[in-house]
Amino acid sequence: MPLPVLKNLNSNAAAAVTPKVTIWNGDAGDGDYTNDANYTNNAPAEGSTVYVVNSSQPITANLNQSSVSLKEYRIGPTYRGSVGTPSAPLKIQAERLVIDTKSAQVNIQGPFREIHVRRGSGRVKVGGGTANKLERVIVHGYTNEIEIGRGQCNKLIVGRGQSNVVAVTNITNDNPLAQVAGFDEIRCGSGSKVLTSSGVNELYAAGKVEIDTGNILNARLTEEATLTTKTTGRIDGRLTMYGGVLDIRNPDTGDTFTIDAADLYGGEINTRHGEQRPAFSTDANILGTVVFNLRNGTEIDIA
Repeated sequence: MPLPVLKNLNSNAAAAVTPKVTIWNGDAGDGDYTNDANYTNNAPAEGSTVYVVNSSQPITANLNQSSVSLKEYRIGPTYRGSVGTPSAPLKIQAERLVIDTKSAQVNIQGPFREIHVRRGSGRVKVGGGTANKLERVIVHGYTNEIEIGRGQCNKLIVGRGQSNVVAVTNITNDNPLAQVAGFDEIRCGSGSKVLTSSGVNELYAAGKVEIDTGNILNARLTEEATLTTKTTGRIDGRLTMYGGVLDIRNPDTGDTFTIDAADLYGGEINTRHGEQRPAFSTDANILGTVVFNLRNGTEIDIA
């Protein structure tokens, strides 16, 4: 006996909506983000996936589009133009932003859930918005400078062997990318470099990390790591060194650079370029060969 055919008799049932895919080609030549003529399938709408490819036309007009939530915004390797400017970034919201271009200059503000930077030699400037932090920024293969507004990102992951500089800067409050808090987590791979003016809760360093201001909660350094502090106040949790260098370059704003606790399996603690001396307030477990490269007359407090 055949099964009966069931029909949905609810006239209010929502119809399934397939988010569209549209491609920026800039054919109108006016740089207008909202001009349908600049896209293969009209301007982006709610839930769209947008590809920016095969064009050198800059995106320069009607840049505040933060009211439209996109699924993905992807700048591809064949795009040779620019997106926004440092003072007037493109404002959108999307689950994911992918930057995969060697030549484009990208200035873009979220909120985004995550950003992937795959490669490039152009300058990239991103932010989550003054009230929205990025969940994470993942750098896969970039070769130039990425600038992230201070406090704009919860987690920063920089891949191994990129030889790139990721600059996280203290942008002034009149800039739309400005904010004030630090990172939940930074992971810096071997061969990469992170410059930041924000503090961090969890730091995993195999490359070079330079922190201008802000405290560190926990830091883990491998054999190839260098952690340089300039005006950082202290390490509030635990320092774990398997090797590498902790270079304390702080000026004489206080007598000591306080490290609450430490497990030191190897590496070097260097104070010759600064005025402060390290002080371990809780415990310091020296579990291997550790070099203390100190200024003349410097003493160390080890609890």
